[in-house]
Amino acid sequence: MEIPLSLEILSLSPSRKCLYSKTTTMKNLAYLKDHLIQTYETHGRRVLIQSKFSGPMYDNWKRDFGELNIGDLTFRDDTTGENMCFTTMAYVGQIKQEAVYLHYYFYLHKSILGDFATCYGIIRSQAQFPEGNIRLPRVVISSPIGPFADLFEPLWQKVKTVYPNCMYVSYDRLKAKVSAIDLPDNEVYDLLFGYEGKLSHHHGGDAFFSPDRQ
Repeated sequence: MEIPLSLEILSLSPSRKCLYSKTTTMKNLAYLKDHLIQTYETHGRRVLIQSKFSGPMYDNWKRDFGELNIGDLTFRDDTTGENMCFTTMAYVGQIKQEAVYLHYYFYLHKSILGDFATCYGIIRSQAQFPEGNIRLPRVVISSPIGPFADLFEPLWQKVKTVYPNCMYVSYDRLKAKVSAIDLPDNEVYDLLFGYEGKLSHHHGGDAFFSPDRQ
């Protein structure tokens, strides 16, 4: 599946007006931080991870998101052990421009710590030369742009059907630090999801976007 590349995907616009209320964002962020502090103080990271596959939570997740069709894409369960979330993902497509290959992926994470979820696109790229290949930094896409334009809304509608009280965690919240939790990685993303280590700081799209605020 080939998708035309738009430079808008890879560019940031500091002067762009945010579409959503920062007051609402801060209120939700305060609630989210309080929830994380209480949860980690009560249980601790190791206990939380060990509880991930106990009980019906994961079986229910696989039933609803283990194989899910959105348009012509199939999302499949990609949950791994050492993090705080269940995951489904789809390979969206690729393009080649001269020596550079771009691969598009889309992810949905549902936290095991409560009704919190997020989704984003990832662009992985590699420059291939006769002398060798160079892997380029991956880029997180946090709003409906380019190859990811039609994925945020229908996937979130599915989430709300299964988890009606779920809160969407936008990119700006994912990057916020929770200094009261004494761990080396204490950004909201690390504490709430932590799927593949640190979330890339290479970012495109609207950091405040949420399909819950359409």
